[in-house]
Amino acid sequence: MKNFRHRKICFVAHQLNFGGMERFISRLVNHLDKDFFQFRIVCIDSGERALEWIEDKSSVEFIELQKRLSSQKTVRHSLASYLETKQIDIVQSHNFGTLADTCLSLPRNRKMGFIHAERGTVLGNPPAKGLRLLIRSLSMRYHTSFCDQLICNAHEIARKINAYTWYPLDKIRVIPNGIPLLYRDDEIERIRCQKRLELGISSDDFVLGMVGRLVDVKNYPMAIKAFCSMRGNARQRFRLLIIGDGPLRSELQSIAEEATKPDSHSIHFAGEISNCVGIYPAFDVFLNTSRSEGMSQALLEALSCGRPVLATDVGDHKRILEGTELVCGAIVQRDDWQSLAKHLSDYSKSPELLVRLGGNALELQRKHYSLDSMIAQYDQLYRSLLKKLDGA
Repeated sequence: MKNFRHRKICFVAHQLNFGGMERFISRLVNHLDKDFFQFRIVCIDSGERALEWIEDKSSVEFIELQKRLSSQKTVRHSLASYLETKQIDIVQSHNFGTLADTCLSLPRNRKMGFIHAERGTVLGNPPAKGLRLLIRSLSMRYHTSFCDQLICNAHEIARKINAYTWYPLDKIRVIPNGIPLLYRDDEIERIRCQKRLELGISSDDFVLGMVGRLVDVKNYPMAIKAFCSMRGNARQRFRLLIIGDGPLRSELQSIAEEATKPDSHSIHFAGEISNCVGIYPAFDVFLNTSRSEGMSQALLEALSCGRPVLATDVGDHKRILEGTELVCGAIVQRDDWQSLAKHLSDYSKSPELLVRLGGNALELQRKHYSLDSMIAQYDQLYRSLLKKLDGA
């Protein structure tokens, strides 16, 4: 067609390091229709490690605005200039930290769609209290009023947005995270054996796995306490494998070392692994002990590998693990490491239970949290907004 042009979508993120939000953006870039869409990624600050998750890097333009080295005014001017110069059709901000900068960079007479995606801790991290909470709530309510669509990945996040900002619940669209088929059913056991061999883990060891940034909100000390409590009362050899990096790594390693003497190697910090999906089959059980969460990408990836999950009652964890007939794990309350230890002990003594929960996990992920479903919903969202803008 003579008048055809690609429609340009710009994703605005604070950074593009390894994490759930970055995994989400990379999957949109990798799987949305490149014959129709073109993609841009703008980092308000810096950080580009997660670019390696994008399969065709020539399909996306990436820039960093280096907020730490500039004034807020300069960053917003640069973003506004970029959006206008590149003739962006839809700009999508992610989480509270990029909402105001993106909103205030929109052209005054815009024919540009504006979508905001909340994916985790509503109103930023660390959590605010008192007057700061009120200011953030009012800020979010004001800036989201300019959105064409407010979206989130979990029903609990939608509820929090409504509670904090009075944004109408029925106008928030929930699109769950989607995970691709990582392995065929008949591959998982082979990969499990292979990964354990590579990691020096015996096939008889009971392995607990965690994947995520080493930050306070993930509450790793809860898992370490539960692990040490259970390990002391069991005949089996237990291991806790933690994948990820972050500012608390040294502190957590010290806590783990002190708690596991003399067997300090039973908790292993593997650091950042870009292709961490290859590790999940080595786990017997996946743990998520977060104090706040939306819909954990890592949790869904564990389900896609047939791993039972134990998780805290935050975000949509309960809806996922216990909300259907396909129960694939259990929920404990935040900071209740004793209950977590009890569940872990029970699981370690019941291989049949693990097999049943793992089978349910595979079926649940493919039925309700597939990548195809997520991509189809975003494709429909973007096209319908473009159609509306074209008719304006």
